[in-house]
Amino acid sequence: MDANRADTANVISISRRGHGMAHPMIGEVTRYWDGLRHGRIVPAREEIDPREIQTALPYSFILDRPRPGTVRFRLSGMHLNQVLGMEARGMPVRAVCEVPYRKRLMEQVEMVFDEPALLEIELRADRGLFGPLRAHMALLPLRSGSGAVDRALGIFVTDGEIPNTPLRFMTRGFARTPLQAGVAVADSRRNLHPAGLAEEQAVYQPRPAPVWTGKPPELRVLEGGKT
Repeated sequence: MDANRADTANVISISRRGHGMAHPMIGEVTRYWDGLRHGRIVPAREEIDPREIQTALPYSFILDRPRPGTVRFRLSGMHLNQVLGMEARGMPVRAVCEVPYRKRLMEQVEMVFDEPALLEIELRADRGLFGPLRAHMALLPLRSGSGAVDRALGIFVTDGEIPNTPLRFMTRGFARTPLQAGVAVADSRRNLHPAGLAEEQAVYQPRPAPVWTGKPPELRVLEGGKT
């Protein structure tokens, strides 16, 4: 994978699909999370009741940020473990992506806690003969018992069959919604510029100039042909 392509900035935009979610399950969990805010910027971690999102639990996870620059899986659902080919708990969140895409992913993930903001991510992985696999991830910030916004509820869903081999993803676009106290997520989106998730832009690579060898061009006569 070309590292130059991975370092180009994705266009940050706001999705406007109904509640703005890229997948119905993400929309369901986000509406539940948004309802727990009760006028606050983010809800508390202990307010999350797994029984209320039971159907989404296999696709859910919890992130922990003990300090800036370090974000890891605290809990992970079966679906994410299957995709990664290992237990995600304790792993850094950047492990979801291929190496050239990890820096850009982390820049966006850090904003989930710092702004705080709701973040949606479009991903794609290569399944070889099965073709590309699209995935959608959403991160919803939470406040821990210390009072800091250093947890996040996450949802990870895929569109297609999961192969037996572990997968790592390329980031294809981000949508970030800054959160405001007393303003529902849907209303926050309406106040922002309406645009869809944008894909990364390829870096233009000019063709190398021909190398001058110092010799004049030659014409050869081919037998039975023309110059």
